Amino acid sequence: MKPLLEGLGYGNIADIQVSRAEKNCTCYSVKFEKNPPRFHHPFAVFGSGAYYNGLNVVLFRGSHTPQSIVNEISQLSVAKEKGTLFFLDSALTLSDRRELARLMKTNLDMQNVLVLDRVLALYLTHFEKNDRNDKLLALALPFAYVQPFISEARIPPEMFIGRSAELAAIQDMAGPVFVYGGRQLGKSALLRQTRYLVHHPEQGNYAIYLDIKNKDGDAVLGDTCDELRRAGILNKHVRTWDELGRSLKDLWSQGKKNIDEEMILYDESDHFLVDAAAQQNRPIEVLKDIRDYVPGHFKFIFAGLHNVIRFDRRQLGDNTVFAQLDHLVVKPFGYLEANELLLKPLSYLGFEIRNQDIISTILAQTNYFPGLIQYYGKNLVESIRSQYKNQLFTDCNTPPYPLDESYLKDLLKDEKFRQKIDDLFMITLELDADNYYAIIALVVAYQYQYEQQRVVPVTLDTIRDVCAAYEVHKIADMRDEQLQALIDEMTDLNILHQEEGGKGYVFNRYNFYMMMGDWDDIERKLREYGNA
Repeated sequence: MKPLLEGLGYGNIADIQVSRAEKNCTCYSVKFEKNPPRFHHPFAVFGSGAYYNGLNVVLFRGSHTPQSIVNEISQLSVAKEKGTLFFLDSALTLSDRRELARLMKTNLDMQNVLVLDRVLALYLTHFEKNDRNDKLLALALPFAYVQPFISEARIPPEMFIGRSAELAAIQDMAGPVFVYGGRQLGKSALLRQTRYLVHHPEQGNYAIYLDIKNKDGDAVLGDTCDELRRAGILNKHVRTWDELGRSLKDLWSQGKKNIDEEMILYDESDHFLVDAAAQQNRPIEVLKDIRDYVPGHFKFIFAGLHNVIRFDRRQLGDNTVFAQLDHLVVKPFGYLEANELLLKPLSYLGFEIRNQDIISTILAQTNYFPGLIQYYGKNLVESIRSQYKNQLFTDCNTPPYPLDESYLKDLLKDEKFRQKIDDLFMITLELDADNYYAIIALVVAYQYQYEQQRVVPVTLDTIRDVCAAYEVHKIADMRDEQLQALIDEMTDLNILHQEEGGKGYVFNRYNFYMMMGDWDDIERKLREYGNA
């Protein structure tokens, strides 16, 4: 079994145990060293996930019908969260494969199971060993049920698609320190992928990821020390940020540790930056001092939302010790990145794109937000089950699965999907406790409505005039520099952009205007803010 798996591209095998042995069936539990190679395909359960969770392997002897294969797998009760390779010591016909595809996709117990028969095994010998894992999935997945899209949980490295420029900037030890953008744009995924790519202690490279949402300076210091101790960098707990700075500098100056590069990646940093400001930003000064002490060997990242933007603008804009720290704005995907995120997994699963206009429509509906593209893709994969059950697919010609207007119409009717789009936009507007972003967005929508739903730029004076008319004084009474700062933040969050020639500001996408409601909704909300 070991050389067989190695021939399919699975190396670093730590242990293989026979978990069940019968006359015509042998089951194996495979464990790997937790050092996965890079996989080209986007399916973590048969990639990096197998190296952390293990892999089930089943060897079946003799001929079997598609139904008997499914029945046998169901009786084995293999763990669905793990990938299962089902080796069949016989040959399937094309009609058998298509029948197997229907059964696999309509039976909930068949998740994450790939069937490899003699025909497929023989065909894979035409490829170099390094290519076989990718080819196996491309050929077997259309007849299986595997869900690669992640709409809620952590994005695995295989599904990190796009963002190559941003990823390179974060990995650059002299690159940006502050990373910000709206929600569901992939900031956390960027940091976690950086950790996955950089953290190789055996090579002297360390990357520590910390989610510090709603934590103050003392809590973040404690978490930082704990992670540094787990990584074997520190051997003691420190009590202050200054002590942390001295301890890390000592490691380099005394050469006690084999550390070439060290990164600390702080996610959800907004609350921490507010607390740091109350300490005259001493924690950040300490981290910057370490960075300056060993240039090219130490880096820290703060990722977040509006407080990260404000720190960046206020501190870096002044003549302070932070003037050398750069920033990175994470924006929605461009067309090519969004297209790849949606279509790369679908192509492995046997979807056939006959009309590229359908893809353009889907991406426009998602506003090119990675999180929404993942959600849409997940629903597309799940919809195959209903298509089979409603007899819209036939065993004689599927796979492939043509992605046509019927998929588009069904998903656009999904109220949950429509609500998710609206919710993601609104939570970005409501980042600030004073709802400044939401009020300004209402004024932009008001101007569109007033001009017969045309895209009309708004100026600072327009915003103040409309707010004054509805008695929203906290905006109407703002000075130019205060209001401009809010507009700049909304531009960084990809809500607005400035028209050429500096004529004013408009929504980044017309869809944002549509989400603000009709004339009555806009007026009602403005009055509510005026009465607040």
